[in-house]
Amino acid sequence: MEGKRKPYKKRKDGSQMKGVHYDKKPYQCEQCGKFFNSSSHLSRHRRTHNNEKSYYCEVCKKGFSRKESLTIHTRKHTGEKPFQCLMCTMCFYAKYHLKIHMASHTGEKPYQCTFCDKRFAIKTSCANHMKLHSGEKPFQCEWCEKRFSDKYHRARHAMVHTGEKPYQCDQCGRRFSVKSQMTRHVKSHDGNMVSTCNKCGKGFTQKSNLYSHMRTHTGEKPHLCEQCGRAFARKSALTLHVRLHGSEKPFQCKLCDKSFKQNVYLQTHMRIHTGEKPFQCDICGKNFIQQGSLIIHKRTHTGEKPFQCDVCDKSFNQKGNLDSHKTRHTGVKHNQCDYCGEIFARKNDLKKHRMTHADLFQSVQVKTKLQLKVVK
Repeated sequence: MEGKRKPYKKRKDGSQMKGVHYDKKPYQCEQCGKFFNSSSHLSRHRRTHNNEKSYYCEVCKKGFSRKESLTIHTRKHTGEKPFQCLMCTMCFYAKYHLKIHMASHTGEKPYQCTFCDKRFAIKTSCANHMKLHSGEKPFQCEWCEKRFSDKYHRARHAMVHTGEKPYQCDQCGRRFSVKSQMTRHVKSHDGNMVSTCNKCGKGFTQKSNLYSHMRTHTGEKPHLCEQCGRAFARKSALTLHVRLHGSEKPFQCKLCDKSFKQNVYLQTHMRIHTGEKPFQCDICGKNFIQQGSLIIHKRTHTGEKPFQCDVCDKSFNQKGNLDSHKTRHTGVKHNQCDYCGEIFARKNDLKKHRMTHADLFQSVQVKTKLQLKVVK
């Protein structure tokens, strides 16, 4: 009996399932060109392109296109790690992660790039790398037109739209969308500062962050918006600004019907209705709705004034105060009342003026409170 080939399993229509036994994969994805053994595998793969999600986590409501992906994700909530390395004590949520880890022990890299001879331990890593040579980007963001060579970078980019920040610092509660950003942030608590600003003494865990910070002193803004000409010190600030030129605002508040371009703006706005103030000053205990407001507030304790006028050298603890001050030199006024359209040179003058519309503002607050009661 040894050496005798096992007969092929027959389908209902009488055809034999030969694709499973041979290297040939007859089913090809029309979007990315990937081949599969069976039509069911191809159908499952297609969901990654159209973002179809049939399986949802009961804990965090995150959606998945495959049941296996949901099973692996659920283990992150339960803490279950059934796959253990035989060479060390490390355990993993998925068999795939164990396979990646094993390569660190064996050093085996069987997959080689046909363009540059670089080798990889994982086949998918090699495939993703080769897309850098071909320029292939089959994975498109569901919110914008940007495309990516792999699902990981698409998922990472999607957090810009959703505002999701799954990685949290255990020491201060600050959240991050990328794990490496959180790791760098944690070093700031340990006092492991690589670089220090020679003007204000502020320390940084990365030199790139110091260079960005120095622009608050020099006023340098190398990142220019092509649509309106406005300049920014940070590339990330320019990226957020560019979205303001678009008209779409998909994230809508259910209490006051105000809409936003990003989910993170909606979440911040909702705190106005709920009264939540999650950011607390560790010096005086005062709470704030936004982290930016906490940073500005802390300067009242430290005396830091990073924004300097280039005309008279006067310094300020926040950019808005510097902009208001500059109007004394230029005469240009930017602060306009939302109710009557009157323009003021200083933001504080605008705030005082708004009190003349107190009756109108009060009616908006009453409406919000009534809506909150209905929701509860």
